[in-house]
Amino acid sequence: MIRPAREGSIDPAEMRRRIEETRARLKAKAFDAMMSGEAALLSRDAGESAVPRESEADVGDDVAQSIEDGLSEDDG
Repeated sequence: MIRPAREGSIDPAEMRRRIEETRARLKAKAFDAMMSGEAALLSRDAGESAVPRESEADVGDDVAQSIEDGLSEDDG
């Protein structure tokens, strides 16, 4: 409950209490926002592989041979 301030008198203890209360609420909101953002990023990335597995890469025999030849030349 907010009490009307008396003209010219400020209670430092009450002001400090209200500042600390507001700070705690803001910290809680910031933490919740950070966690929901992190959860969204993790759920978006979950299960998705950046590099296709060998069974997922469907290339023809001529392309596979070309890749092998290119890798063999680079190795030596």
